[in-house]
Amino acid sequence: MELRPILSALLRNRTGALLVGLQVAITLAVVANAFYIIERRLEKIRRPTGIDTPNLLFVQSYGFADDYDQVATLTEDLAVLRSVPGVLAATPISNIPLSGGGSSSTYQTAPGPAEHPAAGNYYEVDDQFIKTLGLKLLAGRGFRPEEFVAKPPNNNLPPELVVTEDMARQLFGDEPAVGKLVYDSVGAGGVIVGIVSNMLGSWIDNVRPKTTELVFLPVATIAPGARYAVRARPGERDRLIPEIERRLAASGHGRVITWVRPHEYWITRIYRADRRMVVFLSTLVFLMTAVTALGIVGLATFHVNARRKQIGTRRALGARRRDIVRHFLLEKRIFRVSDVRNPHRPAQNHHHPHFIEVGRDLIPLVETSDLHGDAKVAKDIHQTPGGLVRHVLKNHRIAHLATNDQARSLRGQVLPLGQLHGKFFKFPLDPSPMLG
Repeated sequence: MELRPILSALLRNRTGALLVGLQVAITLAVVANAFYIIERRLEKIRRPTGIDTPNLLFVQSYGFADDYDQVATLTEDLAVLRSVPGVLAATPISNIPLSGGGSSSTYQTAPGPAEHPAAGNYYEVDDQFIKTLGLKLLAGRGFRPEEFVAKPPNNNLPPELVVTEDMARQLFGDEPAVGKLVYDSVGAGGVIVGIVSNMLGSWIDNVRPKTTELVFLPVATIAPGARYAVRARPGERDRLIPEIERRLAASGHGRVITWVRPHEYWITRIYRADRRMVVFLSTLVFLMTAVTALGIVGLATFHVNARRKQIGTRRALGARRRDIVRHFLLEKRIFRVSDVRNPHRPAQNHHHPHFIEVGRDLIPLVETSDLHGDAKVAKDIHQTPGGLVRHVLKNHRIAHLATNDQARSLRGQVLPLGQLHGKFFKFPLDPSPMLG
């Protein structure tokens, strides 16, 4: 199929094509950026937590009585939790991973003021925290039971501590960290006794400390509130939630159990904004794509309806139905590629000598054979020899186009296509005589 007639037809009515082309360009820009943001948000949501989230639940209690004893309550609560059938391990914990709330401090490898101390999100736990959270011990050891102490609130570093792999790398680079001293901002020091696998901490978007730079301390701060992490056997967590709440509430001690929740509760909350952004951008992409598609379909329908005479003429000249469909489909492809890439291309004169005007439409009837203006009947006219060409064209346009008597003889006639095959007509190089 010839591209020149299609290009000329598009340039003749290019306003709608340019508007839809601009719409396509804007849609492509928005969709590309939206997909990038969606991919980044989904990657963030789907990253592993580093702990046994499907089997973890957390408990919080709060003491209100005057005789409330935090140390005695902590000891008895841990004994109750670890005795419940289906519980693998339990540990006190100061903060909940991925809850959006936590504590952090700065650490350094030498006492005294440091120019760039390392920041770390810290957790107060006991000797069962590795088993409870489902972490892997990469080097050294975990805490011993006798190293766990309950103390009043203060920021002093305990003698032993365990860090994650990323925290050890921040402090000592590629050097082994086990057995080395770490100091806090007031000069207290502690020895790194173990390194565990990375896990996500309290915050998901933190830059300093990063979400995987964690420090574990074998202490429990004495306060009215207490939190516990409990790891259940696979498949038993949901069953254990009411059972644990019932057993702890029955123990008394002048306190109340405020909640018992699975870990997914906090994960759902902390990623809520990211999920909403994914839904919003996905909806935006769908709507913009649908509107753009409707615009393209509408433009194509308009072109077809506005060029009924051209379609009828081409059918009279022997074009098949599928040829007409191919013409408009190819026109849409050219519009999407050529017009969008070069929307400011100057328009060509639609009274080109290689076309005959029918009403307000251009009918491709001839093609150039050389640079001197000679032309012959287009191939798509004489592809069906023996067919009839009804003279539905404006006759005076044919008379203006042709400069020899043979062309003028077409006026008012019904001719077999075979008589047109191979006929040559001379057109003037200056198209101005065809305008009148």
